Amino acid sequence: IKSDNPGVCHLHAYAPGEVTFTFTSVDNPDVVVEYSTVIKRTPTGVKIISIEDQEPSPNGMTIAVGQTVEAVAAVDPSDATIESFVMSIVNGDGMPVGEAEVEIDTVALNDAKTECSITFRFITVPQDRVFVKAAVNETITDQVNLIVVQSVNEIQLSETEKTIWFGNEQIDFSITAIALPEDATNKNITVEVDDNLVVEYLGPSKEVADMYSFRTMNKGTATITFKSEDNPSVVAKCVVN
Repeated sequence: IKSDNPGVCHLHAYAPGEVTFTFTSVDNPDVVVEYSTVIKRTPTGVKIISIEDQEPSPNGMTIAVGQTVEAVAAVDPSDATIESFVMSIVNGDGMPVGEAEVEIDTVALNDAKTECSITFRFITVPQDRVFVKAAVNETITDQVNLIVVQSVNEIQLSETEKTIWFGNEQIDFSITAIALPEDATNKNITVEVDDNLVVEYLGPSKEVADMYSFRTMNKGTATITFKSEDNPSVVAKCVVN
């Protein structure tokens, strides 16, 4: 861009990269001066784009203790010059969460340095609110709230097989089902009976925790299935004859 001031040259950068300027004397073309510089684009933002391949929810993302999680963040614009791009797990005060609560496997940049990823797992349910945080050039940040839960991994039954001598009268009986571990966030259990003509489910006991009541209806065999509401893949069964 021409300037009205002698000896002054104004330049306009269109894209980042390395450029060399050559200045040649009009009076004496043998007089040449070269000037090289690197043009950088300033990053304007960073965004955590995925947690376990899902777009983060504004209300936070729920993950389970022991679950290996990958979160990915991207810089904006993608051709910005990055001095530093890191991801971390922080608490409500912005301080890193300790090793007693979370294990961080990797923090890595892609080859183009446009995306950063962090892989981690929680060892226990943290006492404070926690976030996955991305920071570009230290001052440009984004974070997503992590809701850490302890999932049920086992249902323990008082018995897995039960024989009841059935006469002319219906007989009420109970089975104890406990969701483990004890610090599981959601310990609710759903109950299903495959043959309601043999055994009827009456519901959870109102007096004793973790106890479920049933009634014999007819002779036969029925299977009672106890399923974790939190983790439906965790089931336990009791066969009633």
